[in-house]
Amino acid sequence: MIRFFKLFQIAISIGMKITTVIYKMGISIYTKLPAKYIICKLLKLSKIPIGLVYKDLKFNSTFKVKVRDNVSFKMVSYGGRIENEIFWNGLFNSFENETGWIWKILAKESEVIFDIGANTGIYSLTAKALNSKAKVVAFEPSTNTFNKLVKNNDINNYDIVCAPIKVVILFFTIVIILIKQVLHYLLR
Repeated sequence: MIRFFKLFQIAISIGMKITTVIYKMGISIYTKLPAKYIICKLLKLSKIPIGLVYKDLKFNSTFKVKVRDNVSFKMVSYGGRIENEIFWNGLFNSFENETGWIWKILAKESEVIFDIGANTGIYSLTAKALNSKAKVVAFEPSTNTFNKLVKNNDINNYDIVCAPIKVVILFFTIVIILIKQVLHYLLR
């Protein structure tokens, strides 16, 4: 009986190794294919359960993000984790689902919205889609990511003010200097 369990354990181990090799080969083939977005869109529409496989099924293309019924925006996926999560699972359904719901409520009610550390603009785009009258200002320090933020703003024809965070650092430096001067004046 012990020998049977040992053989069974070896068979399972071999099966798992074969499955891993097949999976890696499949993903390797997928990464070389053109039209990855079309493949992903068809898989998503087919409702075939793909479990955690979707995390390796990335693409570079523009896709539509549903915020709620009749409210959406376009976003460019550059093959990053955040955009991939949103494509497969929906907005705030896996990525930042703890804070996304409150952001949507606050965005609908706000006149001015600051998105500091905007990344590619998910929160800014969501805010503008929900509240087109709001003044949305998005700050992002990384030049490469900032360019993606600007692109996402442009493809939606939104009037989000996109600013490199270096502007914020300059602004806060000026504020600190002013506060310091006021305190110096008051404490004389």
